[in-house]
Amino acid sequence: MLAAQQAASNQILLVAGLLIAVVLVASIAVLALRKSLFAAPEKPEDPGSLMDQVRAMHQRGEISQEEYERVRRRLVAQVAGKPSPSEKPADSSGKPVDG
Repeated sequence: MLAAQQAASNQILLVAGLLIAVVLVASIAVLALRKSLFAAPEKPEDPGSLMDQVRAMHQRGEISQEEYERVRRRLVAQVAGKPSPSEKPADSSGKPVDG
């Protein structure tokens, strides 16, 4: 009799443990699904807004004229679908200096 009761209680504990595990796995799956459904979509950076940010940094004096021109040329090349220009030093007008 005692062995039968022990086996029954072991079976009840096993079923309860399995039910708890199923509930945990299901709740994790629901949380992951909610996160993927309600997460804000990642937008690629707009070159126009990047240029506005760079222009504002230049006006505030955070970047030099040369840095501004280098970024501007890269963004223009990116928008045009061309490979970015080489990293040559530029004079005050922004034209590459040979040397």
